[in-house]
Amino acid sequence: ALVPLLVESNDDLVATNARLSRTSSIAGTIAGVAAIAVYTAAGGPWTLRIAAVLYVLGAIAAWSLRRVLPAAGAARRSDIVELLKVDFTGAMWDMMALRAAVGYALFHFGFALRAGNEPAWLLGAVIAANSVGAFLGTVVAPAIRSRLNEQRMFTWSMLGAAGAMVAAGFGYTRATLIGAVLILGLAASVGRRALDSTIQQFAPHGRRGRVYASLETRLELAWVAAACVAVAARLSTLVGLLALAGFLVVMAAEHVRRHRLVELLEPPAATPLAERLITRAETLAGLDHHDEAIVVALSAVELADVAVDDPELESMRELVRRSATHDELREAAERVIARARTLVHNPS
Repeated sequence: ALVPLLVESNDDLVATNARLSRTSSIAGTIAGVAAIAVYTAAGGPWTLRIAAVLYVLGAIAAWSLRRVLPAAGAARRSDIVELLKVDFTGAMWDMMALRAAVGYALFHFGFALRAGNEPAWLLGAVIAANSVGAFLGTVVAPAIRSRLNEQRMFTWSMLGAAGAMVAAGFGYTRATLIGAVLILGLAASVGRRALDSTIQQFAPHGRRGRVYASLETRLELAWVAAACVAVAARLSTLVGLLALAGFLVVMAAEHVRRHRLVELLEPPAATPLAERLITRAETLAGLDHHDEAIVVALSAVELADVAVDDPELESMRELVRRSATHDELREAAERVIARARTLVHNPS
């Protein structure tokens, strides 16, 4: 949540998140090896004591962050429509699908390979492939972001994971299984970097922590739910692989359909900002977010530099600030959008 305050540009978010994740993975591996050594030499109590000391040191390091964070600036008028730049709900669902696929894959193959009398090294290779893919995702994500935006990163992550599982399902061998799980881990890692960057760019700073808390809860629930399905179903290795491939294909198709629809609803970038805001206000009103529609329409009038002292617009502004009813807001949104369009297109 604090990363956007510590980078120079939003274009650096993916690279910074990837570096943090990579550092965390390396530190976790080193700490895990050290913990095994301590446990072997001194037993469980000393392992727990050292872990407690490390947590205290981490808390001190986190507290020191406030010394390097920039001072909070005054709120800007544009902050009130900050969330309207992008809707990351779709990205959250995409990430939940990828996390669910990872959870299902690990538990399904964990049980199915053992039930099929496959060698133990194959299960180890599948688990390792997922971890290696996740690590590789932190390496390649910055390079991908330099060529694609976050939405395209998700598109290729969904398509790549689906394609890998389909290929492994119809050309099943041990090698294709390991390769498909590696690509799934890589896709989930790249998708997570894209989601983090999206939230860090567009979620209001005051709500960013709450957004991340909700996000982590949903991702973990998706992982656990998919793992439970894998344990309950107990399908054969190939059938479960085909089921996973079908799930990812459906989710990838839904991702593409959703973003094609968003592209149709989004006003072209070449359109003046005031007109784009009015179009966005109409979309919000159609989604029943009438108070937000009013604010965006009023912002369009201000951005167009229309010199007007309109009592009706001022009354709409006051309506948003007080507890108005749904019907009042709906009627007000219709009037203010129509009035804003008239003023922007015919300022005289």
